[in-house]
Amino acid sequence: MNEKLKKFLDAQKDSETKKNEETKQKTLLDLGLYEKVYSPDNKYSEEFCLSEWDSTTQASKYYKKVPIEITDEEYQEVKKYSEKEVATENNSVAVALTIIAWLIFIGGFIAGIVLGMVEVEKGYYYTYTDTEFSFAIAFVYWCVSLISGTMFLGFAEIIKLLDAIKRK
Repeated sequence: MNEKLKKFLDAQKDSETKKNEETKQKTLLDLGLYEKVYSPDNKYSEEFCLSEWDSTTQASKYYKKVPIEITDEEYQEVKKYSEKEVATENNSVAVALTIIAWLIFIGGFIAGIVLGMVEVEKGYYYTYTDTEFSFAIAFVYWCVSLISGTMFLGFAEIIKLLDAIKRK
């Protein structure tokens, strides 16, 4: 085999192995399969940046998350279940309905503020118009958007649950 080709293939295999190991580490951390390793001097550092309160010493203890050691066979089993969890979160219809719901919430709030500003005729001897904020009008828009947005969020959750049932 050509020496350049051999170097290239070895570099690609090393890169792929490193990438797979990083994916494995991230999957284990995301699933909560890790041990807490505490800072030896109990000081904050870039490595030990997480903390929890220790009630016995009345101080924070800094730690880092270290994934547990598992075999490749065990990882394949874990990976099979973790992919099911990830797949249920990425349903495009549910995501679209959730985005629409938040747009309804935001749009309804803004519409309530803008359309709640009404012109009112004022004056005793002479009349002129002035703008005032009508809480009643704004409240109607806010209630309608709250109900509509909540219905969209409900539909999104139903689709997520149906997708999870389908994948079982």
